[in-house]
Amino acid sequence: MSTFNLNEKVAGSAVFNNGVAGKAVGVNITVEKRKVDEPDSYPDYKLVVSDESGGMPINQGFYINSEDDEKRQQMTYQRVKSIADAVVPEDFVYPEVNGYLDAMNTLFKVIKENADGKKVDVFVTYGYTAKPSKYLGLRMFNFIQKQNASFDRLKPSNTDVLERPEADAPKADSQNIEVKKSADIW
Repeated sequence: MSTFNLNEKVAGSAVFNNGVAGKAVGVNITVEKRKVDEPDSYPDYKLVVSDESGGMPINQGFYINSEDDEKRQQMTYQRVKSIADAVVPEDFVYPEVNGYLDAMNTLFKVIKENADGKKVDVFVTYGYTAKPSKYLGLRMFNFIQKQNASFDRLKPSNTDVLERPEADAPKADSQNIEVKKSADIW
């Protein structure tokens, strides 16, 4: 049976990049394909981004659906292609593909085959101004590049939320403010 010393100080962070939004340098990525015994509601592929702190990794799911409209397919393709570009050699020649599903499966295979042992830089945020989040995540575009890339695309934008949002203040009745009900007035 395991014992737990609640007074022991544990080194490391429980949060990716120690909870700091912005550019995270020298992180590892892996790709996981949905297992046959997992529900269809799970993403087809998952990008797992981890750092040296040992904190919780960031998981970014990718749903590959041939029924998506062309705009959604192009957006997903561009995101996945940028991941592949971050791990392949500069002179890498991608194989020929036949359509969207083949392109996505091929890109994820290329990422899996080339990511091992490679470090990349990523940009993480607490969402964007229209949709803040209490969790760190990868931003939609310009979120990954080769480590120490000659041209740095990972810069903050005016819509990035770089500070963890705080919870709203409690409602008025819990701040010792008397709230009168209509029955009290009559």
